[in-house]
Amino acid sequence: MLRPAAQDDLPTLRTMRNAAQDSLVQTGSLQVLSGIECVEHYMLFSSLQLGPIGMCRLDPRAPSHIEPWLSPRPDIYLSSLIVHPKFQSRGLGKQLVSELQALGKSMALDVWAGNDKLQRWYQHLGWKHVATVQEGDHDRGLSFSLSYSHELM
Repeated sequence: MLRPAAQDDLPTLRTMRNAAQDSLVQTGSLQVLSGIECVEHYMLFSSLQLGPIGMCRLDPRAPSHIEPWLSPRPDIYLSSLIVHPKFQSRGLGKQLVSELQALGKSMALDVWAGNDKLQRWYQHLGWKHVATVQEGDHDRGLSFSLSYSHELM
């Protein structure tokens, strides 16, 4: 079940984000997840049996470095999607994306160019590659991200 996050969900969102960040560090990823200051734009994904297992952030606009590549402009930009590491590899991320797609909105997201596994996963779920965009990364030089969109069927 996907629902808008409420203010009392903030500790749950932060715990989930921190667990995901720890998991990324353990796998050697250089990705740094942004902090969560408020619940605006966040959705919480729960299972009746397991409780809260995932979350996502939906923004009304894509970042400025990606937006020019998205035409028509999507209704929603999926800026993050997290399934708690202890619940990963069970098909729950796919279920979360399916519930997002059921909202009936056009969506876009971006994936780091070096994350082949995540690129294949989104493509398998029907997302289409739109552009490879160069962006500035002040700590590690320039990086590239791939923008994907999901159109309404």
